[in-house]
Amino acid sequence: MRKQLLMTLGIMIALPIFADSFRFTYEGQTLDYTVTDEEAKTVQVIRGNDSISGDLVIPPATDYEGTTYVVISIGEDAFRGFKKMTSVEIPATVNTIEKMAFYGCDGLKKAGFASIAQVCGLEFGNEFANPLQYAYNLYIEGEEIKDLVIPDSVCSIGENAFNSCRGLTSVKIPDSVTEIGNYAFKCCNGLISAEIPASAVSLGRGIFYGCLGLTSVQLPATISSIEREMFYGCGKLEEIDIPNSVTSIGNLAFYYCKGLREINIPESVSLIEGSAFEGCKGLETVELPVTLTSIRTEVFRACSGLKSIVIPDSVVSIGNGAFYGCSSLVSVNIPEKVIYLGERSFMNCTQLEEITFPPSLEIIKEEAFRGSDALKTVVYRGETPLEGNENIFDSYVYENGNLCVGDGLKDKFAEVTPWKFFSLISEIPSESDTTGIGIMSEETSDFDFSQSIEIYNLQGVRSGHSINSLPAGIYIIRQGNKVRKIKGDGFIIP
Repeated sequence: MRKQLLMTLGIMIALPIFADSFRFTYEGQTLDYTVTDEEAKTVQVIRGNDSISGDLVIPPATDYEGTTYVVISIGEDAFRGFKKMTSVEIPATVNTIEKMAFYGCDGLKKAGFASIAQVCGLEFGNEFANPLQYAYNLYIEGEEIKDLVIPDSVCSIGENAFNSCRGLTSVKIPDSVTEIGNYAFKCCNGLISAEIPASAVSLGRGIFYGCLGLTSVQLPATISSIEREMFYGCGKLEEIDIPNSVTSIGNLAFYYCKGLREINIPESVSLIEGSAFEGCKGLETVELPVTLTSIRTEVFRACSGLKSIVIPDSVVSIGNGAFYGCSSLVSVNIPEKVIYLGERSFMNCTQLEEITFPPSLEIIKEEAFRGSDALKTVVYRGETPLEGNENIFDSYVYENGNLCVGDGLKDKFAEVTPWKFFSLISEIPSESDTTGIGIMSEETSDFDFSQSIEIYNLQGVRSGHSINSLPAGIYIIRQGNKVRKIKGDGFIIP
């Protein structure tokens, strides 16, 4: 066998370079080595000349001055820029490949290892230490692996283990595995499905980063977090069930999962970090858990299909660009405890027609609603107008929108930026004022009920387009520039 060290196989030449380093030729290829442990008789492949071309077989052992040394590692930059190398076979004795070892090996087409267990256990210095970064195709004892079955002997899958193995189509992981390292299956573009066992308690960062073909993944109920970039760019992933054990969702976790149409976020989740769902264009509705206290930066940016979102009363801040570019969003009710709206938080929400601000609000940052020119109704439920930058809204909104404020507050808002720029400021009667239209009052005599009207409750949430059979309560009706209060008590307008 060529993997056995036999003097009869090929020309074997050992040439000293300097103390503890030497050259050794195996099957026609000469590599440089350095002794890592004289007592254990182990060596590392180090960088030599860049004359290596074609197929490279790294020997399991070398001979130097009559002593056999076992090859256990490949050093930093060892094959960096070796563009003429087309394949590499790494023996079972190697357990470590250091940083940038295969960086720039653009000609690699095949990467061979002794076993799948070896790949799982290899310590890669970074992603460019793994020859799969360029070879894309994994071979075990000469056979290409497409359907990956991790053996029962494996307890963990190491960082970058199968990074860029585009030939993989499926992965089956046994119950023996408890940990999957960072970016273990990153950029496995051909991967369609993955089975993660219930035994797995730790899933690393970006394990499925850039898996463009991934359609389904079952997450175990043993994990406590979805780490950053876990499903980054998995554009064909349509749905995922987040287990109740999860308490946090990391940065960019579902970044541009464009096919994701449904996501169930359990009440156990108290933290969703920045850009977690950015670019999830297929999402239409999202209900956030009541354990959440903040909506972080750009969490739902560019979710252009998002039509409605339920923001829980526990939320106190909405970060920069949180809903930037959510062009299907029609209305938003900002809860009672929110004190902060970040820069561009609702920028370019081109179909947003109404927004309600709570009395708790203390800060609205620049351009919060720039580009959201469909805004017709802005309800401000606080008694003291918050001062902010003029560019919070566009001039079109100031000219055509209706700012609804409390009884007797119109003049106060007309003196403060940005509210003073609204051409129309209407006062909303308090709920205790019972003057309304339980019968048709003079207040609504100038309304044409054969034409379209807009109806809102006192929280500014749209309640429909008809006052027929309204449930009991106080409502605001709007038609053009006319705004009135009505009392819904079962009275039907003929």
